[in-house]
Amino acid sequence: MKLVNQESLDYYVTKEEITYFVMVAQKDNQIKEITESIINFRNSSVEEQNKLKQNIAEKFEHRERSDNKGARDFNTAHSDVAHTFMLISEYTGLVKYVRGKALIVENSKKEEIKNEMEILDAKYPFNKRYLISLQRMFENNGLDVDSYKASSFHNIKPATNSLKTKRKLQSILKNIPTPSMLDKEDLVGILNEEFPRSDAEEYADEILADIQYKALNINFVESYLNENSDHQFEKSTGNIFKALGFEVTMHPKALNGERTEIDILISYGNVYGIIDAKRYKDKFTLSASFASHMASEYIPNYKGYEDKEMVFYGYVTASNEFRGVKNLEKIKRLTERNLQGYSVDGIMLNSKTLLGLLDYCIENELMPEQRVSIFLGAVKNKSFSSFEQLLKEVNKG
Repeated sequence: MKLVNQESLDYYVTKEEITYFVMVAQKDNQIKEITESIINFRNSSVEEQNKLKQNIAEKFEHRERSDNKGARDFNTAHSDVAHTFMLISEYTGLVKYVRGKALIVENSKKEEIKNEMEILDAKYPFNKRYLISLQRMFENNGLDVDSYKASSFHNIKPATNSLKTKRKLQSILKNIPTPSMLDKEDLVGILNEEFPRSDAEEYADEILADIQYKALNINFVESYLNENSDHQFEKSTGNIFKALGFEVTMHPKALNGERTEIDILISYGNVYGIIDAKRYKDKFTLSASFASHMASEYIPNYKGYEDKEMVFYGYVTASNEFRGVKNLEKIKRLTERNLQGYSVDGIMLNSKTLLGLLDYCIENELMPEQRVSIFLGAVKNKSFSSFEQLLKEVNKG
């Protein structure tokens, strides 16, 4: 509707133009590019138009075919989808669909469409939660029935800063999952590394008051899921557990003085667990070697840390595919054998699942004890590749 509501396109877009130009767009910010392509198409001769359509068909048609009908087959395959989009657009009551031909904006609707699009852009900004899972994106945008509501922005547009300063702030905050949970002095200290003290204090006040930072920091999400540094992946994983309500110790010293160090130790009250962060992208296999190391090195070396009770261990990986999950039970058996019946359960989850858990807890305003309870409730010697899977397991009791 943004596209059709333009004077440069005479306030109409044909079904053919939607099929060949609109449907091949991948991002919302391509509207200018697509508009220019449509104008160029309209100003071309019939022969030139056919050539343009043929080029698009060859570039974007990926289905295997036994023939070579090119643009005609592309049009046949995708025009029905264009028709569906046009019907949906008409159902809004803002545009008119001349069946099989074009979407048209009537004069009386031009200003209304413009205003509606501005409201929707502010209310539903581009949501990178799809990187965590489509379900989390739907829930956050209020697009699922159970959590229907306005987004965190409502009709408030994010505050504007100079582009350079905004990018610098985003770069600084990209490794912090929830900046609003920091004390002002802690936040000022982080910002003061790049900005003068007075500016750092001013920006800290803006960040703590900005509604977008009360939610999961989407820049952190993108950075974490695309992290290329093992050290930063471990640090960011620790920051997520901290935001979940745990006290976090990075690379704690083993009690027996051994050089072996677990990546993360997380505690809550008198209980704690140890986390091995593995930045494996393709797949993570809990091999017999890893299992043996956990049971014979990590767990014994950290048992009784600060006179608290170790109640779990876990693996957090960047991979969506797990193998060797049965070795979680093996670790439990080996630990019981090595430590005279001492039993500890494990969990394996990926970075998307951990982010999904934090996002869910923030959005539902859960207290730290509730957040920790959900995580501990999932420690059942199982693996989780999505937050929805984890929550379903927790709800089983």
